[in-house]
Amino acid sequence: IETKASLSVKEQPLFFREELQSTEAEEGQTSFLCCELSKPGVPVQWKKGTVLLRPGIKYEMKQNGCELELQINDLKCEDSGVYRCCSGSLETTANILVKEQPLFFSEELQSQQLEEGETAFLCCELSKPGVSVQWKKAGVLLRPGDKYEFKQDGCKLQLKIHDMKGLDSGNYKCCAGGLVTRASVMVKEQPLFFHAELQNLEAVEGETASLCCKVSKPGIPVQWKKGAVVLKPGTKYEMKQNDCEFQLKIHDLSNHDRGTYKCCTGGIVTTASLDVKGTYNAFLGSSC
Repeated sequence: IETKASLSVKEQPLFFREELQSTEAEEGQTSFLCCELSKPGVPVQWKKGTVLLRPGIKYEMKQNGCELELQINDLKCEDSGVYRCCSGSLETTANILVKEQPLFFSEELQSQQLEEGETAFLCCELSKPGVSVQWKKAGVLLRPGDKYEFKQDGCKLQLKIHDMKGLDSGNYKCCAGGLVTRASVMVKEQPLFFHAELQNLEAVEGETASLCCKVSKPGIPVQWKKGAVVLKPGTKYEMKQNDCEFQLKIHDLSNHDRGTYKCCTGGIVTTASLDVKGTYNAFLGSSC
């Protein structure tokens, strides 16, 4: 005796028990898109539009039984759009709208007063990172280099101004989008004086005389004079400047070079007299 039977197993249809839900979120927040399938262990793909998403710092994908989750970190405006969870021919979609945070200065620039030669630090902070900014002085765009150094660390911004001079006094701006923060910088100039004055000098006809002096700060323009006459560099007069030090060389001395010499700068003057001896008088003086 024999009996037979056939067994037919009907596969449960696959469907989404819970669909994705559209959502709104603030810029910088984290968004969670969740859905649930009718059976566990089914592989899925997550897409934004038609672009396949990969797990990483930006996107985290979780699957627990039938439950699925896409986590989108550090939302930006460009993350707005349509997201899909796809399994075979099934898909569920949702829209994410990322609302941009308003841009503002959470810390403004502060006015300051400095001594000549110091370094100025102008600092401010924006409400969100990665915003491009411009630094200006009295409407003129500043460029990074030896004088100006720009730093941006997240939301924090800094302008460093090296070797402050009187000319660096003025109004500075940091501009971001349509926003501006301002501060004034005042540089107190160091008083200018002669560290070393000219010294009276005796020299011999035909030789070269050197008159030297030193001022309290570098890069200052000076004039050399004999009496009230401004001297010009050339074969007769040689003028040198090394930082704070100045030198006037008078070549091929003659009796006409006798007189009072001046080094003039910024309202201050140092003077010295030059006496030129003839070679005969110099010989007599040396033999005594």
